[in-house]
Amino acid sequence: MVHFITPLYRYNNIRIVYPTIFHQIDRFKWHLIEGSKKIGEESLNFLLKDSRVFYYKIKTTQVWGHEQRNYFIKNIKGDDKDWCYFLDDDNVVTPDLASEIINEYNSDYDIILFSQKQGLTNKHRLSGSEGHLKLGTCDIGSFLIRYGKIKESLIDFESQRNADGHYCEKIAAIKNVKIKYAPDKFVRYNSLSMEIY
Repeated sequence: MVHFITPLYRYNNIRIVYPTIFHQIDRFKWHLIEGSKKIGEESLNFLLKDSRVFYYKIKTTQVWGHEQRNYFIKNIKGDDKDWCYFLDDDNVVTPDLASEIINEYNSDYDIILFSQKQGLTNKHRLSGSEGHLKLGTCDIGSFLIRYGKIKESLIDFESQRNADGHYCEKIAAIKNVKIKYAPDKFVRYNSLSMEIY
């Protein structure tokens, strides 16, 4: 099983993101967690027929989505061997991500670290080289992690943009964590957004 955790902000993107999950992954739960702000008026009623999609609404004070991610960590139960992936609402599930999930369902790895490409370009932002699960070389959208490794740990610095980088460092420091580096496999960031940085 894989849990996709999405801080829901850009409603109009959900109709695009959803097919990239269900056309590639069979065993999933998609957790859409809306905070106090949203943009877009598109209805999500088309998701009602899929029992694998879950919707939550919480009060938030920040715009980075870390409060929604922490809500999942604190309140949503899973099996220790389930995979978790923090999928932003302006990203899609790439074939590389999907194939690694399927291939590693029953592996002994705790984390799979991917390289990233910017938007729909070939510009590399990060590389999944050994030792690079740390601040400045990894963010929350570049790795899969087992539920058993995140359930006792929260994302600190919720009010900061780089909180996900600090979280990567925290996860990498877990004793006996087993990481698979997949530098030839890519996920994308801002693939549905004009925000390129």
